[in-house]
Amino acid sequence: MMNTHEIMMKLQKNFINFLVLIILIIVAYKIFVAGQKKVEDINAETQVALQKNAVLTQISQSERRLKNLNRQIVNKDKNALLPTLNAVAKDCQVKIIAINRLPIDDRSSGYSKYPFSLNIAVDNYHALGKFISAVESHPFLFSIDSMRVSPSQEGQSSRYKLQVAIDISAILIKE
Repeated sequence: MMNTHEIMMKLQKNFINFLVLIILIIVAYKIFVAGQKKVEDINAETQVALQKNAVLTQISQSERRLKNLNRQIVNKDKNALLPTLNAVAKDCQVKIIAINRLPIDDRSSGYSKYPFSLNIAVDNYHALGKFISAVESHPFLFSIDSMRVSPSQEGQSSRYKLQVAIDISAILIKE
């Protein structure tokens, strides 16, 4: 049989082992909590970085679109405006009666507006719509500023049933 001294020694060893085990569990828990905090911080930084990347991607796409638009404005020669309008009119079966240049709007720093007043004759509204669509979608960047449509003065005998006065501006990028 064991005497009390031996029992006390065993209890003391077990108690020390138990105390060391508790201390190790507390230390492990503290390390785990610190690791979880680091993981949360890293996740928060990752979310911020992803948001920054999304914004940078949008900026990059906007820059590409701007470069593409600048590339589409292939003609920066103001002397090519009238032949271009004439060619578009011919393609759309529109007769140009008169072209008058209006004062140039050169107030902005990045571009210049070259306005024109056109008097045209068209057979019907469909041809007029085709002409306007071709002008507005042209890479030269034309813009329809105003338009007035009236019946032709020549009467029913004329091929062209409508007379249209259009103010068009060509927008050219300054170099």
